[in-house]
Amino acid sequence: MSGNKITALVIVALIHVFVGYALVTGLAYQAAQQVIKKVTTVDIKEEQPKEEEPPPPPPKQEEAPPPPIVAPPPPINIAPAPPPVQTVVTAPPPPPVVITTAAPPAP
Repeated sequence: MSGNKITALVIVALIHVFVGYALVTGLAYQAAQQVIKKVTTVDIKEEQPKEEEPPPPPPKQEEAPPPPIVAPPPPINIAPAPPPVQTVVTAPPPPPVVITTAAPPAP
């Protein structure tokens, strides 16, 4: 390393040492004293809770009779109706047209 780099490194180290010393001794102590002055403690006494009467017991609930036992209805298998047969009515074809031709005259 060159001499300039070593000199810069030493100066930076000295600055760090000085700042650390200032924080530990003077600055930190004064800051702590100011914080202590600002913080005040108050002793809060809790009031003893008054003895209250226990709440009245809940009213007795009359038990409803159980519902009657009913057997489920038997399964009934009903076959579905068969699908309807679809029929198409078609008109009968008309009878063929007969064309009669007159016989030629005799010779």
